Amino acid sequence: MQEYYINIPSKVLENKNLSDKAKILYGQINRLSSKGNCWASNKYLGDLIDATPRTVTRLIKKLKDNYLIKIETEIIQGISQRKIICI
Repeated sequence: MQEYYINIPSKVLENKNLSDKAKILYGQINRLSSKGNCWASNKYLGDLIDATPRTVTRLIKKLKDNYLIKIETEIIQGISQRKIICI
């Protein structure tokens, strides 16, 4: 197993509106961001933080509602792809 670190900025870490799992999810999204974008599915993210895809959906909404991430959709080879951007 490869060891890695996640970076959780203080604006996320100290946010009282977020659960610990939401903060860890932010760190994983940040770690997976390539050129500022994270393309991971909710299932993949859930596997990283030991959560169901449905829980990841709720956590992503919470991060979005707190203006910590934004969601954009791109069409790649005719398929709609979600990208998560840390802000």
